Amino acid sequence: IVQVTQLLSPGAAGLLTKSLGDRSCFWLDSATFLFSAAAISGIAIERGPTKASEGIASVRTDFALGVRFILGNQVLASAALSMAAGLFAIRCFGALIAVFVRDILHESTVLFGFLGTAVGLGMLVGTQLASRCARSRPKEHLISSGMLLIAFGILVLAIFGSVRVTVLATIAIGAGVALVVIAAQTLMQGQ
Repeated sequence: IVQVTQLLSPGAAGLLTKSLGDRSCFWLDSATFLFSAAAISGIAIERGPTKASEGIASVRTDFALGVRFILGNQVLASAALSMAAGLFAIRCFGALIAVFVRDILHESTVLFGFLGTAVGLGMLVGTQLASRCARSRPKEHLISSGMLLIAFGILVLAIFGSVRVTVLATIAIGAGVALVVIAAQTLMQGQ
């Protein structure tokens, strides 16, 4: 569901924005959240009694223990840092691509929406690459390859500044993020 919505939602949002207008899309988005809240509000989850909360001090202690554990293990630390860097890169890209589409490419919200879909398509491609390459290559190499693919995609996008290249570079960026996140999560779970 996450992959399908990542793939279809941005393109649909771009088309809806063009056909219905910005304000209508915000109203529609709000309505979907209200619908979702109403749909899950009737779900009852039966739970047994739980231990009383020990307060914020226990949260701080648990957090500190977790951070020390991760930083004390080189593999976990590098995997967590790589995953954070990959996710940071895609979030920065998501924020900057709107300005790029508007000011460099001089295109509409439709292209912006389809670029979100291109990221989702790239993530699907990256997922397939990760599963195939993980059999024969170390996960650390997949993380490095993913970071290089992200860097290459952003560099190509910045150099050429055309719609076709932007779409292809965006697919590459999505694939790179998938490689980084999947390989890093697999490394972390293995540890």
